[in-house]
Amino acid sequence: MEHMKTRKLACMLTLVFPLFIAGCGAGYRGEVESSIAREDWESALPHLKLAIAENPEDARAWRELGRVRLGLGKPDEAIEAFTRSDAIDPDNSETLLYMGAAHEANGAFDTARGWYESALRADGLSFDQRAKLRVRIARATRESHKLRAAQLMKQPNEISPNTVAVYDFAASDTTSPYAALSKGLAAMLITDLSNVSSIRLVERLQTQALVQEMQRSSGSTVDEATRIRAGRMLGAARSVSGSLNLFAGDEVEALFYVVRNESGDYAGTGSSRGAIGEVLRLEKEIAYGTIEGLGITLTESERAKIGKIPTTSFPAFLAFSQGIDLEDRYRYLEALRKYEQAVRLDPNFEEARTRLTAVSGAQSNGDYAMDTDQFLKAMNTGGGATRIGPDGAPGVGASRVGSTASAGGFAERNLFGIEPGDESGNTGVPPIGPGGAATITITVPVRSP
Repeated sequence: MEHMKTRKLACMLTLVFPLFIAGCGAGYRGEVESSIAREDWESALPHLKLAIAENPEDARAWRELGRVRLGLGKPDEAIEAFTRSDAIDPDNSETLLYMGAAHEANGAFDTARGWYESALRADGLSFDQRAKLRVRIARATRESHKLRAAQLMKQPNEISPNTVAVYDFAASDTTSPYAALSKGLAAMLITDLSNVSSIRLVERLQTQALVQEMQRSSGSTVDEATRIRAGRMLGAARSVSGSLNLFAGDEVEALFYVVRNESGDYAGTGSSRGAIGEVLRLEKEIAYGTIEGLGITLTESERAKIGKIPTTSFPAFLAFSQGIDLEDRYRYLEALRKYEQAVRLDPNFEEARTRLTAVSGAQSNGDYAMDTDQFLKAMNTGGGATRIGPDGAPGVGASRVGSTASAGGFAERNLFGIEPGDESGNTGVPPIGPGGAATITITVPVRSP
């Protein structure tokens, strides 16, 4: 009887407050949305609690309760509400995204990344919202690696015989317009080694994060000893590093070193020299030499995959390398432009396409630095949407800005409608042809096991 009185009173209140305008049902939404828009989180709470009491299976009410709790700075309680919502209505993009944001607010970046990736796979987000989310995933990935680096400093991994860490190559002249090729070279080497089934590679960002943490802690510069120590902490039995020496006349020499991390001995070393326009051919020589230094015999299938040249366009590879360097310095918008340029020059350059997709939501270099609240606000206004989610929100399913893709598979304007730049493919350096002979020397091993 008491329950019936309470229910009757709740319905009567709708005559005064426009909360449950549909028979004490979904009418709470307008009031809650109004409170959330004003960031008046406390005002939204009683409406949501009453809605959930009326219908404990209302997934949206649980989701909105999670949003409010997150706004109140209570991520743990928000996660509880989002978990209930997800159980009732699985794979809802809005719930998945807010769950990621709640874990991120807790500093659990790796868990947040998993929820963000699930949101990206689900239906309900506009093109622009998905682009923003990709940048957030990139941020969560880097932040997760930073936390892991700090943990490894206290408790290193046990060394695994099949694990290999690859470091960025060092450029002999950091002021050269070709200096970024050292990063592109290392990236391509990682791609090649990933085709070898017997190798377990440490993620490049994890290697980079640990070296930076070690450098921050000691205040020293990165040297070979630092890389060996980092390799041991990462649990890598071998480390691969090298250098890119730039000479007058547009000649280049790439050197590599395979080091046994436990002993500090070299397992292999080699070099490859030629015209700078041939840098990708030289990288293949480095890759095969590195694998020999690791003591691995390739299958025919693995050898064929490694032998595949990712692009025949040197300007495209240079733009790609510059994009990696800019991305490492959190200059996402500039990196985006470089990746666009690389894909425009060679639409079949898959590695460049992958990086372009990853940072395609960057509208400014400040996107990476957004806190959780700023990110959610940006998502709620993305693509003309006033909120996230598949519930009929304006802007959901918004189309891409700019013209359609060209025959080469690349839009003539990027997703922000910005002109892509010099259609000639000018990367700011003189064009270089592939001509010129190269001399190659490989030495393996240097010391006995």
